[in-house]
Amino acid sequence: MNVSSLSEVSTALREDNRTLYKLVTKLQEDSELLNKSSVRNLADVNTLQGEVLDERNGRQELQILVTELVNNVSTLTAASLEPSVPTAAHVVGGIGDWVENVPPGTLTQWTTNSPSFLVGGVTYSNGVLTVPTDGIYFIYLSVWIDNNFIINIRVRDSDVWKMRVVDPEAETTAGGVMRSLSAGDTVEVTISGSTVRILFSDNRTFFGLFKVA
Repeated sequence: MNVSSLSEVSTALREDNRTLYKLVTKLQEDSELLNKSSVRNLADVNTLQGEVLDERNGRQELQILVTELVNNVSTLTAASLEPSVPTAAHVVGGIGDWVENVPPGTLTQWTTNSPSFLVGGVTYSNGVLTVPTDGIYFIYLSVWIDNNFIINIRVRDSDVWKMRVVDPEAETTAGGVMRSLSAGDTVEVTISGSTVRILFSDNRTFFGLFKVA
């Protein structure tokens, strides 16, 4: 082989080396790009997994809230369907006839037998009603009497309603009053003046109360 041929071979080898170097460099660059892409893809996958997890947690929280809401609605519905018990009392004259010479003071000739009633915790003792809870109450009475007298509704030993009767003939005296009462307050009917004659029958003489608010 002459010198010219050796020079050509050397030149060709150098070109092949340059080409090989370029190929290796290109492979390295492609590998780096692939690694970066893989990292980005992995980050995207992690982000997507996090979003899916957040969505699942959100759905679970929503399901819990909906369950609680359904339970609350069920409880409220059941409570609304339960019959409410009023706070009220109605006591009537228990003798069924005229009573002569009823002295001044608290009327005690009442009965708690039917048609009287005590509901919602109201109690009765010796002419006095006691309320169980705070609230606004309507207090009423009706008395059949044939003497001059003054009749009172008393709350906590103080008159809250009063009427004077001057007609000597028998008649029904009726009235009512709205008052704010506290738990434990007492309500009674009293008469003032001289002794009187009262018809203690269930449809003529009675008194009571009921809570309105």
